[in-house]
Amino acid sequence: MTQEELKLGYTYKAGFLYRKSDGKRIDNIVPRTESISYYTYVRSVDGKRKSTYAHRMIYVYHNGAIPKGLVIDHIDGNGLNNNIENLQAITHSDNLLKSKIEKTNVTGHKNIAYDKNTKKKYRAYKMVDGKRKYATRASTLAEAILLQKSL
Repeated sequence: MTQEELKLGYTYKAGFLYRKSDGKRIDNIVPRTESISYYTYVRSVDGKRKSTYAHRMIYVYHNGAIPKGLVIDHIDGNGLNNNIENLQAITHSDNLLKSKIEKTNVTGHKNIAYDKNTKKKYRAYKMVDGKRKYATRASTLAEAILLQKSL
């Protein structure tokens, strides 16, 4: 939806959008992982269900179209806090740098993977333009940490 369409049909108050027609809040919580959820808005477009994240709609409502190549980030890391002051447009790479370490991460470090299929057990990488750029494998975690910092 465009900024104009959103302003015509909705009002914003304290991190939520409300329909002007009936005053109802437009979102539902959709769990994404155990620890992060986002509000989403589901509507019918040409007879098909279309889902949009509420934080994206709120950003567009206030700022216009999301610039190409950018994603909307929750500054405080809370996916349920859609106050406009908590939303910013950043690159996907920058958003990944802000992300927390996954529970399944066995190394305890971002961008270092454990490779049980090789004799050199650790592999450091970083994301560049949405793709992984790998360093050589390392036999110790300490070596992998140094490799990752050099990327």
